[in-house]
Amino acid sequence: IPLAVAKGMFLFKMHKNRRKIYKNIKKFELQLLSLPQYVVVIDSSDLSVEAQQLWANIHAALQAEYQQLNWPFPLLNLQDPQGAYSYMQGFLAVHGLDKQLLVLGELPCMPQQSRKLPSLDDMLAQPILKKQLWNALNNK
Repeated sequence: IPLAVAKGMFLFKMHKNRRKIYKNIKKFELQLLSLPQYVVVIDSSDLSVEAQQLWANIHAALQAEYQQLNWPFPLLNLQDPQGAYSYMQGFLAVHGLDKQLLVLGELPCMPQQSRKLPSLDDMLAQPILKKQLWNALNNK
């Protein structure tokens, strides 16, 4: 079962609890907004100025708690694909416990329990797509 294919970074395949890594992991940064029922997360590694402004506007509108994760992890013995996977999953689990995970665009490793929504760039190109985020936050 493929877990993720994002920006050509890496692909995890789960088969009988074994993971195969096909490519190296590039540096990435996740940003997360935490609300009582939801967590909204993006890969903010390569955001345009316009996408950064849209993200800031979303943050201001939601008045949500902000968290950030940066890869690579500072411990050298955890800077492998398994370390990246565990680090990101732990980050999302801690902040998303008992919450619905809404992902804007792609993540380096998409959690299976997440709901994928249009990316910030997609929302900028087609503003009507912003409605999907607001509908998801309002249980529609």
